[in-house]
Amino acid sequence: MLWSLPRLSRGLPRVRGASGVLPLLFPASLNAIDNIPSKGAKLWRVDPVDLSWNHNISEEVNVPVLQNVCKMAFNYRTVERGELFTKEYHMYFADDCGIISPVHDIPLFTGESKDDDRYMHMVVEIPRWSNAKMEMNMGTPMNPIKQDIKKGKMRFVNNIFPHHGYPWNYGALPQTWENPDIIESSTGTKGDNDPLDVCEIGTAIKPRGSVIQVKALGALALIDEGETDWKIIVIDTTDPIADSLNDIAGKPVNQFGFNGEFLNKSTSSKVIQKCYEHWCELIQGVVVKDNISLATTTCEVPSRVGREEAQALVDATNEYSPSSYPPEVDRNYFIYTDQETAGP
Repeated sequence: MLWSLPRLSRGLPRVRGASGVLPLLFPASLNAIDNIPSKGAKLWRVDPVDLSWNHNISEEVNVPVLQNVCKMAFNYRTVERGELFTKEYHMYFADDCGIISPVHDIPLFTGESKDDDRYMHMVVEIPRWSNAKMEMNMGTPMNPIKQDIKKGKMRFVNNIFPHHGYPWNYGALPQTWENPDIIESSTGTKGDNDPLDVCEIGTAIKPRGSVIQVKALGALALIDEGETDWKIIVIDTTDPIADSLNDIAGKPVNQFGFNGEFLNKSTSSKVIQKCYEHWCELIQGVVVKDNISLATTTCEVPSRVGREEAQALVDATNEYSPSSYPPEVDRNYFIYTDQETAGP
């Protein structure tokens, strides 16, 4: 079946670097690779950019931003449990001392920087060219990666020709949170109750569960079902082209009918800092969300759990077993402009 959606071929946003510009492939709608057609999702043009805080948590609420509270450990590994591509599948994270939460226990900032870039950790949830919609589950203790379920079925994104699955490595920034109780002044909508989403546009495919060091290049604001869902564009700092990519040109994204615009690195840094402060409120109990597990093994907060308790949660799940995609996942979908005829 063919759907009438905007074409990707012209007016692509570009990443500015020392060696010129690099076309940045992005679907007309992020949901175009998932639900076709998608209702209620649009790319939002944020112009002019206004990212003023509703409050400063360090001063007005007297909640200090967490510094040196969580153990800085960089030897991360994953522990897979349950059958892949089923609701029983869990990918837990661990450091040298045992199970951790990838949301709360992996530091946002790596402690390294270059020039004006402050490097960050990214948790890879979905490798490039893969279809299974995986994400760190906010409601499950220790926040393992699980496959999303929609209408009772395991969720796989569609293949938008010529791509297969996700055209980038997709994941999230740890220790960030888009607060659903605060209206984002730049978009007029509330946060989506999740960590900041990240699209890594480097040259290598990153395995699910990888924790990599990245630098921010820009941001895109997606308004999905009335919620702000930021997409931070990053690149692995070890990528061969990382040094030549430094920012995203503020060029509008074609004429998609969404008035979408990529925002520059400065804007993305403000978004990241803002969502980091929201996470600080969350993990310290200033903001209460019953549907989010705050279990942590490294942060000195009331929700901290012992390593033995965390390991017991993992042991209570089934042993890992591999599986294969359902055959329909390999179908291709095509994008047409409104002026073109899809044909029979």
